[in-house]
Amino acid sequence: MTGPRIDRKDLEEIVVEAARIDARERERLDPAEAAEILRELDVAPEHLPEAQRAVAERRLARLQARRRLLVAGLGGLGLVLVGGAVLLSARSHEQSLDAVGVSRAEIELDGQPAVGPIAHDPGAKLSFEVVLEHPPESARLELTCRWIDPAGRERHLNRWKTQPIEHDHWPTHCRHEFDPRDAGGRWSVTMSLEGRTLATGHFELK
Repeated sequence: MTGPRIDRKDLEEIVVEAARIDARERERLDPAEAAEILRELDVAPEHLPEAQRAVAERRLARLQARRRLLVAGLGGLGLVLVGGAVLLSARSHEQSLDAVGVSRAEIELDGQPAVGPIAHDPGAKLSFEVVLEHPPESARLELTCRWIDPAGRERHLNRWKTQPIEHDHWPTHCRHEFDPRDAGGRWSVTMSLEGRTLATGHFELK
């Protein structure tokens, strides 16, 4: 017998594999032997081909069922991993939002710091200027401002998203333009980040 030369280091493994193949071959029967065993068991030998097909079909069905279970298991594992990643991402997002603070919050009238009572002039534009501290980089934060009149009623609501954050101290603001229906007295404006209060300013409207 000729063929590729055998590495001595592989010989032991080759012997084991050859013995396994030989044992498997000895366990196999040719059709004549199988038919003889069926006759000894008083089973009609002509049913041998049909029985072989049935056994092969059941074996294939079991293999397919195991594969379906494996695929379903991997799919479930994938969903768990995705769900875990989403949960971790959500927690990380919440933690980054909790870290946001305010380094400056000031009420301005027409671009200048508001000092003392504010005259109730039609068209007067009041702004709440806030500098956010430690906002998450690259995020666009969802902010709101609620303007509350002396009776505690919400007179105006600002809702906006910041530009993508690029600095550790990020300025933003909200505005309200007064009209004759706005009552005089002590007002407040509160800026919130996704429902969490960041800063509140008070002013007197005369």
